[in-house]
Amino acid sequence: MSKMRHDALFDPKGHSAARLTTLSYDYADNDRVPEHFHDTDQLVFASNGVMTIRTEQGLWIVPPQRAVWIPSRTVHSITMSGSVSMRTLYFAPRYVRHLPRSCCVLNINALLKELIIFACQTPAWTKDVPNQKHLLGILLHQLQAASLTPLRLPRPSDPRAVRVAEKVLAHPGNTR
Repeated sequence: MSKMRHDALFDPKGHSAARLTTLSYDYADNDRVPEHFHDTDQLVFASNGVMTIRTEQGLWIVPPQRAVWIPSRTVHSITMSGSVSMRTLYFAPRYVRHLPRSCCVLNINALLKELIIFACQTPAWTKDVPNQKHLLGILLHQLQAASLTPLRLPRPSDPRAVRVAEKVLAHPGNTR
């Protein structure tokens, strides 16, 4: 659990007029997305598999029925446990106003899951296209209705605890 680097890669997402852009990607076990940040707010969801998302504030182990909200400019990395089908929504900054300005985990119900998967079939969504405007409204309503789950593991500050945490995170399946 080394300190997050401050030279993380800026990963630009989105189109200037889009309220929402999407990304779908499948990863293998132990694949890792290195430290980076976006100028958009991000919802990271795995329709299959488990992800571990790390920031300076802590880490989140996220099963398929959950998603992590990552506000813009938050440096983060993602590690896959098993095969992961990641579906990511990138929202224009502050477009989703009711979610916190810090990372959190949302419970994803069946409707929201299908909306995320459906949204990821289109790379960019705007309010100028009537169908997209209506679906964006439903998606925002469902995000607002989603309950939060406290799945964050804070970063230890004591050097001894940091060493133990690094060993556990390096081999999470080890029962020793």
